[in-house]
Amino acid sequence: MIFSILIWREFPTTIQWVGILLSLVSILVINLSKKSIKNFDFKPTVLLLFIFGGMAEFSNKIYQKYALNEYKDIFLFMIFFVAFLISVTYTLKRKGKATIKDILTGFAVGVPNLFSSYFLILSLGTLKTSVAFPIYSAGSIVLINIGGLLIYREKIAPKNQLAIAMTIIALVLINV
Repeated sequence: MIFSILIWREFPTTIQWVGILLSLVSILVINLSKKSIKNFDFKPTVLLLFIFGGMAEFSNKIYQKYALNEYKDIFLFMIFFVAFLISVTYTLKRKGKATIKDILTGFAVGVPNLFSSYFLILSLGTLKTSVAFPIYSAGSIVLINIGGLLIYREKIAPKNQLAIAMTIIALVLINV
């Protein structure tokens, strides 16, 4: 989102900024624990995930901005095929063989990710990046929590309930 603001001048409105900040706070609320706040238990891997995850999603914006839309399927196939090859290589080196459970888990994670990237590229054609990315990130958190509740009957912790409520409010503000 920051790169899109700097490079393409896709500035959010004031109310969208409020929604974006609220969505960031909700992501922090969901990911921080009492222990991590008290001990300032910051893990650099979280920062690396933020940076590299953001760059991966930004590649969708670069594709949407500069590539031909007709090649979107090939672009996504190549990205996910390379991810598949990396996963197979890693699995074979670490475990020696892949089980049916490994393969099914890979597809259960990969197929939704493929569709999310596909629809993200489509949305970037009509929405500003400063709107699409926070909706994508915050909306994913809400859907994952609701999925856990409905599918696995997980209890949603009070802090997560607060974060979900904040996220829903943020999504409304971002879309105003």
